[in-house]
Amino acid sequence: MRRLSQIVSSPLRLGCSLVGLTFLLYFAFSLVHVFGSARAMNHKTICATNVKQLMAGLLQYSNDWDDHLPPAPQWATLSSVRGHQSSDATVWHCPETSSAYSYAFNSALGSLSYSKLEAPSETVCLFEADMTVWNAVGRVQQLAKDERHPWGLHYGFADGHVNHNRASRLSWLPVLLPVEKKP
Repeated sequence: MRRLSQIVSSPLRLGCSLVGLTFLLYFAFSLVHVFGSARAMNHKTICATNVKQLMAGLLQYSNDWDDHLPPAPQWATLSSVRGHQSSDATVWHCPETSSAYSYAFNSALGSLSYSKLEAPSETVCLFEADMTVWNAVGRVQQLAKDERHPWGLHYGFADGHVNHNRASRLSWLPVLLPVEKKP
């Protein structure tokens, strides 16, 4: 058998081996980071798509019911009939959580008419939450406790658009247009 001193006969050979090993380890850890980030971004996209589909169901419901949102305790049941999401159970679940249902409806908007909202593009309608019931409702207190996705959670707004944001920058109570008095 050869001795270590015979295999590594010069300090240069040992230095090159260590540099090569260091490079390989750095490359391996970089790949793990890249693939981990890609997975997180994929989950973020899936969650945003889920919220968009749920918002489409809510908007279809409001079109059928004279511009009114569904009653808060039945929002999921009534909007899933319109949007046909009930056949796809994955639309109710964010891949970054283990809770049964990942989204909730803003309870302040139940049965409210879109025409009464002053700023529907700024009013939260759906949000990410860790819920165990089908027709989950709530407000900021029911938000998911951790930011599931990098830098925030997904929110569906009353005008139908979906945004990834932090909760501190959002409007939870609807601002209603003033009622016009008839002469």
